[in-house]
Amino acid sequence: MLEIAGQRPAAAAVWEAIMKMDAHHPLAESAAKRLHLKAPESPAQDLHLGDSDSGIDLSPGLVCPNCGAQNSDEFERCWQCHAQLSRAISTPKPEAVTHEPGEPLLRPETIALTAGVVVVTLLLLGAFLSIKLMLSAGAVPLPTRSLWDLYTQELGITRILTGVLVILAWPVALRLAVSLVKQEEEVAPPALVTLTGLLLGALAYVGTWLPPHLLVLAPLLPMALSLTVIAGVFRLGLARGLSVWALQFLVVLVVAVVGFFAIEAMRLGQFFNPLSEIPAVAHYVREQGGVEVPGSHTIPGKQAPIQQRIQWHSTGAPWLDACAGEAVFTVYTQSEEAGLKFEIQDHTGTVVFEPVQGRQWSTAFRVKAGFAYTLVVSGPPEATATVKTAGLLVPAFID
Repeated sequence: MLEIAGQRPAAAAVWEAIMKMDAHHPLAESAAKRLHLKAPESPAQDLHLGDSDSGIDLSPGLVCPNCGAQNSDEFERCWQCHAQLSRAISTPKPEAVTHEPGEPLLRPETIALTAGVVVVTLLLLGAFLSIKLMLSAGAVPLPTRSLWDLYTQELGITRILTGVLVILAWPVALRLAVSLVKQEEEVAPPALVTLTGLLLGALAYVGTWLPPHLLVLAPLLPMALSLTVIAGVFRLGLARGLSVWALQFLVVLVVAVVGFFAIEAMRLGQFFNPLSEIPAVAHYVREQGGVEVPGSHTIPGKQAPIQQRIQWHSTGAPWLDACAGEAVFTVYTQSEEAGLKFEIQDHTGTVVFEPVQGRQWSTAFRVKAGFAYTLVVSGPPEATATVKTAGLLVPAFID
């Protein structure tokens, strides 16, 4: 009370008397020293309202605007000078503000829910594209002149089955890769790892419908997304993360390649070695890259009769040879009724003989690589025509 009344020396004397009676008093010595120091100019600071030596919380209350004395909340007039107290000068003790830690934004549950929604969306899109591809298989066939024609027109079933195989194999490959790094603690919930694998497989499958100049994104997009997830969610560290990333793609690549050629072997009834087929197909594609119109060749001669011996060369890849299908022959004339006849002969004799009708007439015939054929276009001497052939096999014109 003496301290509150501003009588600091008297208050210090009381504490010193207490210290004489009890030398081990916990507050007497520190309180006496504090009260002997110069009092702050601010009455509120002088009162030390937040850390009273008595242990009593003196903070709540009203400060008298006239003398600066501290009063309880229930007082209407100051106990020291009897001045009217103003409620606007209330100085309540500030309450400690505690901030509860918020939930992390990228929790495993949040990531799993988002991945699940994306997986379902990609699977539905893949199913739609697969059904659309199957329905278009019955359309009028076009000549297969390039690998892209083969990819879009002939490999529908193989593409779908290989895609399903990749979608199913990717979660297994990812979990296998994670388990092989021998992490002491679980890097992610198994359900999240499985969802991630399904997401990568579905993304790769949908990417196979991209146009030819963007088709390279089909493997690149899952590769980039996989690296992001492994680094940001699994947190395996640089060495282990790269090991998981590389191992999963190696497993998926082996499954995709072996599965693709196994399906093609069943479709075509012939075994193909992927190790020799892939380089041969890549070489064929590079050779076609310098041709203005891939797979299209003009047969020499314009005036009937046209007679040309032709031998079709292998593509260098047995799988491409088996997929080559029929060669398409197209005859262009200047009149509707040119009176021309189209004929193909092999070592046994005539195998194709048909009249040419209209200014642009086409027919198809399955040729075999390494065999020689004779093409004949006969008719009136004044009739002119241009003959073109299209297909995967490359023709060589023999004099």
